[in-house]
Amino acid sequence: MAKVTRRKSLQLLGMASVAPLMATKGSGKLSFPSLLPGFVASASVGPKRTIPHALFGLNDGASLPRHIGEYIDNREFMRTFAQLAPSILRYPGGTIANWFDLSTGEMLKHPSVPNTKTVADLSRYPFTWSVYKKLLDQADSESSIVLNLLTGNLESQIAALKNAQKVGVPITRIELGNEYYLAGSGGSDGYETVFPDGVSYARVANKYARAVKREFPDCRIGVCMNSNVHLRVPRSREWNQSLLSTVDSSIDAVIPHIYHDPPSTLFGDRHNKPKTDALAERGGPQLIFSLALDPRPLSFIREATASRPYEIWITETNLRDFGGKIAGTWTHGLFVAFDLMNLLNLPTLNMALLHDVIGRVMYGTIFSKSDGNTFPGTDLHYQPDTLSASGMGCMMLFQAARGKHSAAPLEFDRNPMQTGLLDSRVPSLYGWVFDEDSMLVLNLSPQTCNLKIPKLRLAGLKHTQLFGDPVKYVASLSSLKQLHGITGTEINLPPYSMTRIGS
Repeated sequence: MAKVTRRKSLQLLGMASVAPLMATKGSGKLSFPSLLPGFVASASVGPKRTIPHALFGLNDGASLPRHIGEYIDNREFMRTFAQLAPSILRYPGGTIANWFDLSTGEMLKHPSVPNTKTVADLSRYPFTWSVYKKLLDQADSESSIVLNLLTGNLESQIAALKNAQKVGVPITRIELGNEYYLAGSGGSDGYETVFPDGVSYARVANKYARAVKREFPDCRIGVCMNSNVHLRVPRSREWNQSLLSTVDSSIDAVIPHIYHDPPSTLFGDRHNKPKTDALAERGGPQLIFSLALDPRPLSFIREATASRPYEIWITETNLRDFGGKIAGTWTHGLFVAFDLMNLLNLPTLNMALLHDVIGRVMYGTIFSKSDGNTFPGTDLHYQPDTLSASGMGCMMLFQAARGKHSAAPLEFDRNPMQTGLLDSRVPSLYGWVFDEDSMLVLNLSPQTCNLKIPKLRLAGLKHTQLFGDPVKYVASLSSLKQLHGITGTEINLPPYSMTRIGS
């Protein structure tokens, strides 16, 4: 890796100058709509790749299982969930799965269970197979099921899967645990105690995979893979090599998680909240968009799987904004769509799930009614059971790619570059075409673009556009501007917009 200069290091931390957004004189705030001149571009279609008809979806996380009793019979939530249209829904979630009893829908009575609140909530409203099946049916989603290799056992997991099949839950994708490469996770029985290294986990994973495939021969099975290049713990750093040198042919996929952390000195963290609005005053949208283009996680995944083309299942990704200045803004909604589409550059990507279904503004695609209803540091209220900014970004992409079998990147004859972190170059335009009759294109810049669309089967189809001030929180769809119409041979892309073309 090339040496990082002091200037670049400072810029990564938000301490060097960056290209600012257009601002109103003396205000330090973004002027929207932008006064920057527009530009004209023509789009063509790049190399096509095959994708599964169910590719994008959501991780249940912890909030939905904990509060499932509030939501499963809630018409407003279920209607919004169907509108969101995830093609895949991960059950029961991430960390929760490592202490979850699949046979009862509750947390195990185990001394290492780390979250007593979750135990109490699931005791009142178990997250059972029948509840999961109701969610799958509501959005016509496929399943991805996380087994409990930490505190469960093989016999109980197989029995639980058989019960799921009886209820009608399809057994098509099985994840063998969640993030076991981390150290110090959980209670007294940390991951490192049960699985000291990748070899020990791989041996157990091989045993589970063979047993599951004897019962469900068509099921695909994945193992936990580390994609965090920053981890300094030797066990975590060496995990992939020891894991992938030991797993056998019963393993079909690797499962990395990718979270994007804005620089804490610029956007704040749990302990350091900035005094100014960094998004508006420091060219924040471009800095945030550039996080999705960090080449290290994807390169790390490619290098680890170079010897064998495993399917790649990214079952958790999102922007992790502990400072509370970005999550819930329109920047967050644009980022989510940009990040998920950028993952298509992994040639064997077969699953990409956002974390998670419901919760507070940092992660939830649907606003929760149990976690307060105001944005951090404001008195601005949002309506529970409605889509957040990230939910709107997901909805536009999920609907564009749902049921399609191919994807191809859009290429532009003119695409002004913007400056992001580490002097990275953020494109103004980014998009993909799905099956030649569906397209999602983002305008990530403060300029209007008149786009000549590619000559496919797009003319005459309906289009939907969402756009708004990137630095403002999105409390509801009315917080954004919407345009609808019939597509011709060209279309205007407003600043900070996403445009979906297709029926």
